[in-house]
Amino acid sequence: MKRKLWKGIVFCGAFILLPAASLTQQPVYGEAFFDPGSSPAFSFRFEGTNSQSINKPSPESDSSFVHPTDSIQQDSKNLPESTSSSLSLPSVYKVMDADTGKVLKLSPVEYITGVVAAEMPASFEPEALKAQAVAAHSYALRQIGLQLKNPDESLKGAYLSTDPAHFQAYLSKEQREKHFGANFDTQEKKISEAVNAVIGEILVYEEEPIAAAFHSISSGKTESAQTVWGEEIPYLVAVDSSIDLDNDKCKTISSFTEKEVRSIVNANCKDADLSGSVGSWIQVGSRSGSGTVLEATAGGVKVTGRDIRTWFDLPSANFTVEANNDGLSFTTYGYGHGVGMSQYGANDMAKAGKTYREILAHYYPGTQLKILTDAS
Repeated sequence: MKRKLWKGIVFCGAFILLPAASLTQQPVYGEAFFDPGSSPAFSFRFEGTNSQSINKPSPESDSSFVHPTDSIQQDSKNLPESTSSSLSLPSVYKVMDADTGKVLKLSPVEYITGVVAAEMPASFEPEALKAQAVAAHSYALRQIGLQLKNPDESLKGAYLSTDPAHFQAYLSKEQREKHFGANFDTQEKKISEAVNAVIGEILVYEEEPIAAAFHSISSGKTESAQTVWGEEIPYLVAVDSSIDLDNDKCKTISSFTEKEVRSIVNANCKDADLSGSVGSWIQVGSRSGSGTVLEATAGGVKVTGRDIRTWFDLPSANFTVEANNDGLSFTTYGYGHGVGMSQYGANDMAKAGKTYREILAHYYPGTQLKILTDAS
C-alpha cells in the first residue's frame, strides 16, 4: 500500500544526528508544556498501571496516514527489524520537575529508569519491563523532536517534563526509595538491569520514533487510535490481546444507586429525561470491533461511550449496563483507553516466554527496532 507523507508531524528525524551537546545547550525552561495555542501535533493519554493523571489527546494537524490492518497476529515475520544506524543517543535530557519547576539534567538511563518505575509495576517480568523501557524512550525522543521542530516558548528550551498530565510519569531515585521502601534495592536493580539492556533501542515507523501509547489492560483486543482519538496511525491499530481475558483485573463491576445515577447524569447532561425507570436511563448503542462503546444515550440524549466512562469514572469505555435492585451496574472490560501496548498483556506474554522484541512487535505492528549509537 502506498504510504503518504505525514503532514504536520514531520518529526525532524535528523535531530538525533545532531551532536549530543546540541541537546544540552538550551536555556532553562519554565513549568508549562503546551499552552492552548501551541499544542503538540499528537498527544495521547497515558493510562498505564501506575498512571495517576491523564491528558486530553490532541489530534494530528493536517496529517495523512495509511489505512492500517485491523488485526495483525503474532508471528516471526512481524518482529521489528533490529538495525544499527547512524542515529545517536543524546547524552543529557533536560527534564522539568513539575513539583519544583527546577531543571533536571538526566542521562537517558536515569530518565527512562524513573519513567519505567513510575509507569509499570516493578513486580512485572524483566522482558515486560524492557518493552516498557523501549516504548517510553521512543515516546520521549519523539517529544524531543517535536520540541526541536516547533519549540514551545513556555518551556524556555525544555524537551520533557515529569508532569504526568502531559508527559510520562517519572520517579526520582529519592521518590523510588520512598515508593519501594524495604524492597528498594531489589526493585531498583531489576528495573535498572532492564533499562540498561535496551537503552540504546527505540521503535521507529518510517524512520521516526513512534508515539508508543500504552494502557493497563485491554478487554481482549486492543483499540485503534482512530477509534479513540480520531486519527489513523498505522502502528496503533487493533490487535489480539486475548491473553488479558485470563487476568482477573480485566473485568470490573461498578454499582450506583438510583440517586447517584440521577445526580451524575443531571450534572453532566442537562437535557436528559430521567422520568422513566432507572434501567432506561443509560442505553448502549454502537461499538467498535474491539468493544469500545461509540454511541450511547443518557436520558434520551446522544452521548459517547467516553462520556459515560468519564461521568461514572469507569475503568474503560468498553462496558455493559443493567439495572439492579437499587440503581445501575456497569460491567467494564479492560482498564485504560486500550490503544497500543497492554501492560498486563505484555507481562503475561513475558511469563509465557516471549521476549521484549516479540511483545513490541505484537502491540506496535509495522514498526522497526532501531539501535542507537553512543548509548550511555
